[in-house]
Amino acid sequence: MKGAYRFATLAVIAIFLIGSPAFAQEVVLVASDPFANIVDKSIEATVDIETTLTVQSGAMSFVSGEVTRCEIRIKDSEFTMPAILYKSADGDQKLKFGGSGAFIDKDGHILTAAHVIKAENDELELGSLFGSFKVKVLDYEYWVVLRSQNRQYLAEYVGACVGADYAMLRAKGINPDDYKVIPIGKPGDLKIGDPVIAIGTPFGLSGTVTRGIVSQLHVRLKPAMNYYEDFIQTDAAINPGNSGGPLLNSRGEIIGVNTAAIPGRSIGFAVSMDLIDLNALRKGDVITPWFGAEALLDQFPRRGKYKKPGIHDLSFLYDQTGLEDAQSLMTLADLSYYFRDGNSEKPVDFENKWAILTVVEGTNKAKYQSSPAKDAGLTKGDLIIKVNGIRIRDGMDLRLALRHIAPEKDGSYKPIEIRYIRVIDGEAKENGCLVTLKNK
Repeated sequence: MKGAYRFATLAVIAIFLIGSPAFAQEVVLVASDPFANIVDKSIEATVDIETTLTVQSGAMSFVSGEVTRCEIRIKDSEFTMPAILYKSADGDQKLKFGGSGAFIDKDGHILTAAHVIKAENDELELGSLFGSFKVKVLDYEYWVVLRSQNRQYLAEYVGACVGADYAMLRAKGINPDDYKVIPIGKPGDLKIGDPVIAIGTPFGLSGTVTRGIVSQLHVRLKPAMNYYEDFIQTDAAINPGNSGGPLLNSRGEIIGVNTAAIPGRSIGFAVSMDLIDLNALRKGDVITPWFGAEALLDQFPRRGKYKKPGIHDLSFLYDQTGLEDAQSLMTLADLSYYFRDGNSEKPVDFENKWAILTVVEGTNKAKYQSSPAKDAGLTKGDLIIKVNGIRIRDGMDLRLALRHIAPEKDGSYKPIEIRYIRVIDGEAKENGCLVTLKNK
């Protein structure tokens, strides 16, 4: 038989010989990549988002020219996104930037990242060649572009959770038959190494698809970018303009909202769908309960050892908790130490890391006269062990546990049980209390 084997990427070629060589038939079967089918459907559910802000008069005085490229700092983090500052025909000073989003229902709701459509406290920090400065946002305008239909639609703001960096728009006047909907996936089913797809508009390139794997789960950045963090880390390329776009699993389900990346590295982050409350978001801004206390977000680097803390360790704990008794500081250092004498095993008496309270509002010179934490008797230096039976390992665990506590229909909260350890005169004792959260 005459012929040659041809090798094609992502194609499988099978050759079957039927009967004698004289009557040989070649049957070529080409199996397309299943991801290509996912992409076809998902692109019809993704949009480009164009956000235009009217900012305070005088913003242009910080720059040179009628149109200036600048960068918006995302909260207090090291992450930024590009924008254009300009003066409109009517003399208003405008700030324009873009991102991505995805339709999640046939009512026109679009899920995106909060920093793509909402400035925290209606204030932004801008950076340019002439330095950095802050501007006040006076008004917002949103347009979404559905490339599959080559149409642009005005959109309205629905709500946001700025603390976790997710938000929602609703496209106005759009025909439900003109777009697809991306189904919601379960990030809890993900494993490190699972394939994922990111779709967005990096550098204005609409409908760009990148592919990678789950590099890590339940990631917290240091320093933290958001108040609440539960990131999916991926090596799928995420660039400026990808923010707000969907991160999909192998079934084409959205399992995260792309939000940030480390420039020049294959390290991107998506807000896990497990952190996103879609039902609350459809009703408006997501209100998070007020606890009135903060804890160390992570363990601090030690210079001493278990049972032998260094002066630096004790000094750090004193600065964070205000405990003045030396023996109590020694005990607190031991309780919060994770490894014994440099061995890889955990101390046998302490199976978990715990969250050390460093701020309790309503105490000392704190901003508020009272707080739910203070009213329940909690104080700086307490080690939080559990919240409603959920193990707490650090300050971010504490935030996330409180984040998922929902209010009653009247807006009030049922008391929650908190277990904690308090050190007095060098002795550690476990206690419990009931805390009634509030809306600040």
